[in-house]
Amino acid sequence: MKKMLLVITACLTSMVMMPAVLAAGDVASVDGVNYSNLQEAINNANGKTVTLLTNVTESVTISNGTTITLDLGSYTLTNNAGNHTITNNGNLTITGSGTVDNVSHGKTAILNKGTTTLQGATLTRSEEKGTSAGNGGNSYYVLDNNGGTFYMESGKIIHTSGYSSAVRNIGATFYMQGGEVTSNFISLKNDDNGIIYMTGGIVNTNATGGSAIQNWGTLEMTGGTLNAVTGANALWNLSWSDDYTETSAVISDNAVINGRVELSYYNNIKINNTPHLTMTGGTVNGDIVNKTPSDLIITGGEVTGNITSTEGDILISPADYSKIEKLINDAKNIDKTLYTSESINVLENAIKNVDYTKNVLEQDEVDQMATDIENALNGLIKLQQPAIENPATADNVLLYVVLVIMGVGVATVTSRKLLQN
Repeated sequence: MKKMLLVITACLTSMVMMPAVLAAGDVASVDGVNYSNLQEAINNANGKTVTLLTNVTESVTISNGTTITLDLGSYTLTNNAGNHTITNNGNLTITGSGTVDNVSHGKTAILNKGTTTLQGATLTRSEEKGTSAGNGGNSYYVLDNNGGTFYMESGKIIHTSGYSSAVRNIGATFYMQGGEVTSNFISLKNDDNGIIYMTGGIVNTNATGGSAIQNWGTLEMTGGTLNAVTGANALWNLSWSDDYTETSAVISDNAVINGRVELSYYNNIKINNTPHLTMTGGTVNGDIVNKTPSDLIITGGEVTGNITSTEGDILISPADYSKIEKLINDAKNIDKTLYTSESINVLENAIKNVDYTKNVLEQDEVDQMATDIENALNGLIKLQQPAIENPATADNVLLYVVLVIMGVGVATVTSRKLLQN
């Protein structure tokens, strides 16, 4: 009997210690509590994390005032037919390596009207049918940031459409900090009154006629990379209406643009709202083409292609010659009579070869001129002077010798006197 009780006790103990078994139909958990409905889990997760337990087909909404983290794990969340997959009016963070997918025409993986942060997951439309010929009966944005704030820290947004943009940022703010956006058309469309702050990440367009960023609003790009295939625009600044914020783009710091940059009017309809481009740093590996009367302002950075403007002026700041000016001033203060004529000629030629017509895009050439002068200064060769005897020093030595001899003599005489005594 005792043995039987011990066996029963051991079995009960083992059952208590076993983890909870996933019941049929459970799709998500919050603080160890499982739910068969994702929306119900979200409704009970304010300030908490909702974890997917399996692939889920459901459309969900995060309400205003709600803050949640949705951990996809490695699973996929797909929409109910005819609905957006996620509609966010609150504060949403998406983590995990899983996917948010949408398979319905005119619907998006995320409609963001609140604040969303993407960390590691993938957003896509796996049944996208849009081509350059039309929507194919199933096309839309992967992400519609519509009046909200979106932080892309990592992860991917992938779109195969040739008809719809991967991302629409309209009346909203998009922080591109990391991750990657890829499309066969327009990857990141900064629509009316949209603002993009790009500090990192990669935006690619893979098709001729597409653009990595199509900018109708405000773009500040201090980092990250735009990539465009031949025939596409890496950055396309466009204006179409005077009713919205004037289109502007500022490229600076560590930004890299691989491809063409263009400024133009939509359908060549001229309005007062002209697109603007200012470049204070960064690199453009491609042409910059301005088809509007606005001025191109370039005060720094590097452009490897051609810069052209049909109407507006191209205002490129002069290069910085401050180091050259200092080195030339140092050269003026040397005594040329102390150095060989050959080394002085090298210095004078380096100074004579300075070209003061260079602009900031040619700063490397100016820096090389400064290096040439600096090398010439450091390479000055002194004339060899013959050894000259110092008369004063020679007299002192002679006097010292005489005194030593005299001292010896005196010492000898004194010694003799002592011996005689």
